[in-house]
Amino acid sequence: MAAAFKWLSRLFGALAATLAAGLLVLWVLLSGALPERDRDFRVEGLSAPVRILYDAHAVPHVFGETEADVFFGLGFAHATDRLWQMEMNRRAAQGRLSELLGEVTLPFDRFMR
Repeated sequence: MAAAFKWLSRLFGALAATLAAGLLVLWVLLSGALPERDRDFRVEGLSAPVRILYDAHAVPHVFGETEADVFFGLGFAHATDRLWQMEMNRRAAQGRLSELLGEVTLPFDRFMR
């Protein structure tokens, strides 16, 4: 009985260590994928400063002095949050998904072209 308990405790310890390591790796991978929102960026093309604030639901609120500046800020927010999706939609519309995803998307690329 003692040998079985010792074996089960070692197994449980190994499973707990594996789970903790997996959660740590997942946390590191996901935390690096989030956009930086607490940074100041300096970009050309603006006539005045633009402020982008995110609410509790991650909805961007863009404030600026001119309409053109606000639209630029909105585009910046979209690119910060969804650049990968925008790039994939552009490639899909051009019929160029197979350059990234391989032969699986070749029929779709032919249809789009």
